[in-house]
Amino acid sequence: MSKADDLQNRAEAFADLSIQFIDGLPKGLIPQRMGGQLLDSSTPVASNYRAARRRRSHDEFTAKLEVVSEEADERTARSRRAPNRYSNCTSTIADVSSPQMIQVHRVIPDALAEILRKAPLNDEKVAFAWRSSVGPAIDRGTSVTLQCGVLRVTVREAAWGREIDRSETLIRARLEALLGRGVVRAIKISSQER
Repeated sequence: MSKADDLQNRAEAFADLSIQFIDGLPKGLIPQRMGGQLLDSSTPVASNYRAARRRRSHDEFTAKLEVVSEEADERTARSRRAPNRYSNCTSTIADVSSPQMIQVHRVIPDALAEILRKAPLNDEKVAFAWRSSVGPAIDRGTSVTLQCGVLRVTVREAAWGREIDRSETLIRARLEALLGRGVVRAIKISSQER
């Protein structure tokens, strides 16, 4: 079984277990609202990951993977609140996160990286890897192109350039995990500021 198939199976099993957990929450406004939010963020992980695997274009694939990542992160944040507040309900997060099952939010980064490394190298793939490596704030303040192993980063403000320069080792390690070893050999920063 491939890692992609394994992640799909785990995401679907996780959605089923989340439904069981939510079903065991006590009645009342707050547990039902939290349960609804948890349900809304748990079940789309599997369906969006499935849609990403069946994509029609690389752009669609990238967009769906971003949704999968956001949904998994949202689910993780919401599930952390539930055990503290509802430790006496009939099911617990511990039931959902049994030792036989690796939590989805722990598997998704590795699976996404493996899928991304296998995709053809193009501008969209480089942009997705950059955005994933530096986060949305730096991504909005920059543009990138990859030429002959050199990632050329154009910053809109000098402060972003200093931040990238300071974090270059970490950024390169993240890019390597997503794009593969040796794809980005250097990062060159230039500024658009006048």
